[in-house]
Amino acid sequence: MDDVNLKGLNRTLKKYYSDFSSLSSALHTHLQISKGDVVFIFASISANIPILYLALLSIGAVVSPSNTIYSKSEIAHQINLIKPSIIFTTSSCISDLPTTDLPTFLIDSSLFHSYLRSQYTPVLLPPFDVKQDDLAVILFSSGTTSQTKGIILTHHNLIATVSNNSATQTSLQNLESANRVTLFANSIFHIFGFSLLLTSLALGKTAVTAVLIEKVDLETIVHAVEIHQLLESNIISNFDLSSLRIIIYSGASVRREITELFAIRFSSVKLFQRYAMTESGGSGFMSEKLGNVGGVPRALEAKGVFG
Repeated sequence: MDDVNLKGLNRTLKKYYSDFSSLSSALHTHLQISKGDVVFIFASISANIPILYLALLSIGAVVSPSNTIYSKSEIAHQINLIKPSIIFTTSSCISDLPTTDLPTFLIDSSLFHSYLRSQYTPVLLPPFDVKQDDLAVILFSSGTTSQTKGIILTHHNLIATVSNNSATQTSLQNLESANRVTLFANSIFHIFGFSLLLTSLALGKTAVTAVLIEKVDLETIVHAVEIHQLLESNIISNFDLSSLRIIIYSGASVRREITELFAIRFSSVKLFQRYAMTESGGSGFMSEKLGNVGGVPRALEAKGVFG
């Protein structure tokens, strides 16, 4: 498996494992991050973010990523809510953080990149006793009724979500190529991107991470489809998009007429609408039929409340 960003950075699965193992050791040895520590991540998307996620989870730390479009007051509220021990950010985002006494570490710094090197071996790590019931992540809700809220998910929740996503994806119609590639154009601070990222790693698929300074634009996305022979995308000429097989959209509804026009233009592409909640770990309903939210997915129970 390769983790590929649009700047040309490639990692094999072996290198990916080596990097996150080295980073795990370095984070504990040099930054004293241990089991139960809450880590706030406020950073632009990059290929190093997934490695940081895995490294923190492996030592039992609690990962809490945030959206970089939040205002300083909203970020201050989130920091006060979760009370992290350290903040990870990038040079392009650090000025957007509120004033804080918390230690702040740059993900795009030379020091962070040195932590990915093999001198920080996993033998330096103590045997962390991470259990399924331990807290794994704190994600923030959309805050439609008030300020953003922290949603806690355990390692058990993540395992169930990955299991459900894996079963759903493998039950889809057989694809022509075994090299299944997933493009993450939405930020992976969100439960949708976060859960699909973990699922991609679990299934051994290529994860193409869109890394842009300003925004994810259409030309960059379709260029990624062409050069990486994308088979799946969670977003929607002059590019060869013949490899595209599945598009999953979630978080906001799309007008029926748009999906119908898309189906005409790209008749070989399956379009799925997904409904889920952060509280459910990203597991939810998904259907190919227009106007239908689908059935209850695997590994979930549904309860009807009437009256």
